[in-house]
Amino acid sequence: MEISINQEQGLYVLHSPCGYSCMGFDNAMRETRTLADRLGQPDLAPLNEERGALSVMEKRSRLLALLAASKKDLGTWFDPRTPEKVRKILDAARKSGTKLRVFLGDAETGRDWLEESDVLGRIGRSTGLMKVPLMVEEGKSGGPAMLDHCIVRIVRASDCKELYRYQKYHQPRFTVERERKTKGYAAAVLADGKVHARFKSEGDAHLWVAFMMGATCCYPRG
Repeated sequence: MEISINQEQGLYVLHSPCGYSCMGFDNAMRETRTLADRLGQPDLAPLNEERGALSVMEKRSRLLALLAASKKDLGTWFDPRTPEKVRKILDAARKSGTKLRVFLGDAETGRDWLEESDVLGRIGRSTGLMKVPLMVEEGKSGGPAMLDHCIVRIVRASDCKELYRYQKYHQPRFTVERERKTKGYAAAVLADGKVHARFKSEGDAHLWVAFMMGATCCYPRG
């Protein structure tokens, strides 16, 4: 596989016959160092001065080859920054089939991003050498990889019991107002005074707020 470097954006660009994908310099460093540690290959852990160099991806490739040859099962592959408690909750839910509502946000400040997609469902796991956690929605057999290191809160969907909350977790202040400017919408939800979403009924607006706050795990589709 051909790899080029985009220094301006801090990315390794991986070229293949089907297209290309990207990996950030910092992500490549973290992942390669973790692989080296898990496989007991300290000599293949990249040095700080290698950040942004092709040698990092070369070491990563060598480590993946060693992993494939060893047939070692590393279990669920979490981002190195993911808290241990989050890892345990996700893996337990995957094994039990428990449906979760996850809240994504800034891993430093704890600010909720107010994500609506790929935040409610069962926890799956990808195939391959590095089996990452997946969010599997109702009625589906697969789903997207989770931003597990950005999970700032977890609620059990069956009863809305909170299982995890980052100590700095916080949300904006929500208010619901009548929508007078946009045709076809009856209500708007403001987050810290700024319009965040519009709805065709005031009831849907309140249901959305309840979902975003974790008071209900039934997403309002109206």
